Amino acid sequence: MTIVTRRTFLLPYTESLQSEFLMLNCCAKNRAQMNGPHTVSSAKRLFEKVINHEGIYSMAVLDSQTREYMGHLFISQDGDIPELGFIFDKAHWGKGSRRKP
Repeated sequence: MTIVTRRTFLLPYTESLQSEFLMLNCCAKNRAQMNGPHTVSSAKRLFEKVINHEGIYSMAVLDSQTREYMGHLFISQDGDIPELGFIFDKAHWGKGSRRKP
């Protein structure tokens, strides 16, 4: 299922988005408030988990106008407590709403 908003497309991951996912998750600045950056090999393992794990529902976030990869969001149920998470590339931080006054 694809979710479309005025600003974004939320798409289920496919192999074609792996390199964007790796760059996002290997960046120290993007992951500064998380548990730190991944190595390429650990980010690849995470990508495989994101695609194949039945307890994780994740989507790539793309800009609706440029189709540029903006980030990642997920909902997971691994145990008793569900988790909602997201990470956006630093290039998109602080952009907020594009509405004109």
